[in-house]
Amino acid sequence: MTSTLLTGNTNSLQFDMSVRTEYSDGILFFAYGGRNVYLYAEIRDGALQLAYRQDELQTLVRLEADELQLCDGQWKSLTLVKVCQ
Repeated sequence: MTSTLLTGNTNSLQFDMSVRTEYSDGILFFAYGGRNVYLYAEIRDGALQLAYRQDELQTLVRLEADELQLCDGQWKSLTLVKVCQ
């Protein structure tokens, strides 16, 4: 992973990164904000997942597409955005 950039304010959070892997499972990043508060991105079974938890609020987003090959050993640029409400 290279060129990671985390930006944000009270209304949104954006994480830009480049990744290259041949593995179908692994953590891309993990951010811990205190008890029951975290944000992470991972590749699970070849699909991109983003998980967020803040106390009782939990969100999991999974991106699966046959044409999206994250585990082919080629560099990919990813932008993950979480909009706060």
